[in-house]
Amino acid sequence: NVTWVISNPAIDTIPGQRTLGVAGTVIYICGYAIGGTSVTFNIEKRAAATGAGTNFMASDLTLTTGGVACSSFADDEIPAHSWLLVDISAVSGAVEWVMINLTYRVP
Repeated sequence: NVTWVISNPAIDTIPGQRTLGVAGTVIYICGYAIGGTSVTFNIEKRAAATGAGTNFMASDLTLTTGGVACSSFADDEIPAHSWLLVDISAVSGAVEWVMINLTYRVP
């Protein structure tokens, strides 16, 4: 599991952790928001902490307050030693915080 808890989210890219030394497969991406109206995001995998990345989801996921949302994937493989980042593309209202979780498995 990789979890981001972000207070007062804004349009930005938020770094996460580097994955294990073996390749993995994403099982799901879920999240929820508290306060405001919504937060829209995607999760990227990158070979390096900086530079271009590849989105896991075919389209961004929008979390609305008061509910949990989960997504399917455009690209569900995580190469070994990948950097994971949340890319927030929109925030509506005064969102207090958002929790985003990526669960993956390794062989």
